[in-house]
Amino acid sequence: MTVAIPVSSKVGIKFLGDTRKMEVHGLINEKPQCRIDEIIRAGGAVSFDPDTVVQAHKEDYNNCPYCIGGTRK
Repeated sequence: MTVAIPVSSKVGIKFLGDTRKMEVHGLINEKPQCRIDEIIRAGGAVSFDPDTVVQAHKEDYNNCPYCIGGTRK
C-alpha cells in the first residue's frame, strides 16, 4: 500500500521522495546535487507516512547517492 503524500515544501519532513527518479532524499543531510527545490517546483515531491527511510524503501524508492548513499538496486 502506497502512502506517499504530495508536498509543496520541505518544512517539517525528514525524508522527501522524488517521484520522477524514484529516489528518497534525507533532508537533514541535503546536498546541492539533490536539487530538492527543483523537485518540489516540478511537482514531483512526496513525503512518507511514517516519515522514515524504511517506509520510502517499502514504497520502492532508491536512496539518493548524495544525501543518503548506498543504492538499494
